[in-house]
Amino acid sequence: MAGQAPYPRHPNAVILPPAVVVSPLIRAARYVSFGLGLLWGYWRMSRICEHHADVREFVREKQLLESQRKSQVKAWDDKEQTKMLMKVQIFLTAVAVFG
Repeated sequence: MAGQAPYPRHPNAVILPPAVVVSPLIRAARYVSFGLGLLWGYWRMSRICEHHADVREFVREKQLLESQRKSQVKAWDDKEQTKMLMKVQIFLTAVAVFG
């Protein structure tokens, strides 16, 4: 019993073969390609971030212009409503003064 486990092996146990010996040149090539992939990913991410910063700036400017346009239209609508109310109330002189 000295060389055996105190319990039997599970029937679903995975038995792996011994590791394959890989040459140092191949191992070095793997690490170099991994490092180059990391560098490329970092560079690519920085490019994508720059592009999206430009897109966010464009969208923000577009939203500002749209909000300014809406406020201008609202001001015009308010002015027209005020004129109409004055006409309904028969304040013709006030309409002439107001514009």
